[in-house]
Amino acid sequence: MTELLPDTARSVHCGTRRTTIAALKDRAMRLASAFHAKGVRKGDVIAALFRNDLAFLEATLACDRLGVYLTAVNWHLAPAEVQHILTDCQARILIGHADLLDRLGDLGQIGPDVIRVVSHDDINAAYGLKPVGGDTYEALLAGQRPWSGPKAPSPGTISYSSGTTGRPKGIKRLPYSLEEEQRYSEARRRLFGIERGDRVAIPGPLYHSQSNSAMRLALAHANHIHVMPRFNAADLLRIIGDEAIAHLSMVPIMFARLLDLPASHREAADTSSVRFVLHGGSSCPTRVKAGMADWWGDVFFESYGSTECGLVTLSSTQDWRSRPASVGRVFNTVEVAIMSEDGTVLPEGEEGEILVRNPNYPPFEYIGLPGARAAIEKHGYLSNEDIGYLDADGYLYVTDRKRDMIISGGVNIYPSEIEAALDEIDGISESAVFGIPHPEFGEAVAAALVCNTKGALDADWVRAALKGRIAGYKIPKLIEFHDSFARDDLGKLRKRELRAPHWQNAGRRI
Repeated sequence: MTELLPDTARSVHCGTRRTTIAALKDRAMRLASAFHAKGVRKGDVIAALFRNDLAFLEATLACDRLGVYLTAVNWHLAPAEVQHILTDCQARILIGHADLLDRLGDLGQIGPDVIRVVSHDDINAAYGLKPVGGDTYEALLAGQRPWSGPKAPSPGTISYSSGTTGRPKGIKRLPYSLEEEQRYSEARRRLFGIERGDRVAIPGPLYHSQSNSAMRLALAHANHIHVMPRFNAADLLRIIGDEAIAHLSMVPIMFARLLDLPASHREAADTSSVRFVLHGGSSCPTRVKAGMADWWGDVFFESYGSTECGLVTLSSTQDWRSRPASVGRVFNTVEVAIMSEDGTVLPEGEEGEILVRNPNYPPFEYIGLPGARAAIEKHGYLSNEDIGYLDADGYLYVTDRKRDMIISGGVNIYPSEIEAALDEIDGISESAVFGIPHPEFGEAVAAALVCNTKGALDADWVRAALKGRIAGYKIPKLIEFHDSFARDDLGKLRKRELRAPHWQNAGRRI
């Protein structure tokens, strides 16, 4: 284990910019003073609408010091979706990139004070953006002294997933002590595979819970952090070699992009420093996993878990080779029970609902949904609404889902949210949204529609009608038209029959 260096020697890179943890913390403490001057107090919420940027890290550290929740908002969301989140979490302040804020229109009725951060040139270059003015961030920091008040326990990040009821839902950790915060952080560090003094690269978006957790752990434990403004396969290879990166948190689509690079490019790359690559969020195609393991070696660790339950299992490359269908062995600090519908704990090898109890994770609630937390708790366990079984050696196998969630490129997408948007479109009488296999993203969004007038709508028209109602990545890639939907005796739509033909030759179950 490498020694953790003083903050003045610990480095942070983002694109072309270089700084130290000490300098980052100084700016963050000035931001904390600015938040406090605006009336923000312990337990309040600040929303962040950023692409990957140093200012996101500064906002995170400032919120942590004040004991304030940070809501990480997916900047791909449509304006109405962002506005719902701001209202739902009761954000006191919205801080973010100026061009992203400009998309939202008038926020006067929603209420948060707005802090505009102009994107750096390296972010503009990565996304092909034109410079936007109106920065209020640097002047705000320049006018403040670093916060010197007492440190409060960090309540962490509020993550919003797409909603099973048609609206995104926020997962909010309940208050805990400084001692509990340290214990939880240490447990997560071990589960994430980050060693003290590691050199860490974060290529994924910081609004995503896995990348966000990796960033938080790296800020506390790493000697070097490189946050990529935007993932680029060739750039990542260069960063790994130039900066001797040891730890990465990734999703399978990034592996596919790396393997797409020319063979000469891959062969010239130096990835010998890489020790631990954590990936999860979506299934990784066998050919992709095999290609990466042949190239980088047995450094890949696939996780299974959720924002609610944390990491539950970890599957090493060796585990994957011997048990390719498993999501890994259950951590010895986590309890998993396989239960039948009547609450009976099932023996090894029998399929049932996967229930989790994780003492390494603080308790939580769903914002504004008082009954939702209790709805997923059964016999003292939490349910991810997955179906599976355990083998004799404690390895978990996920064989089906109780809910319809689609996981595309590591992002959770709930069909009900898309169906709600489709139901608002004139001419559509019924809709069913589901996941279909995709060679790179794991799954893609598909929609089956019944229309009021046969032949009146086409797929391109429906996609155009959805634009602006929901984020672009939620718009169905495949749209099918049906005369009617099959239903069971109780009138429930048999969505599985719509989905099954697409998965018949996929080589895996969902």
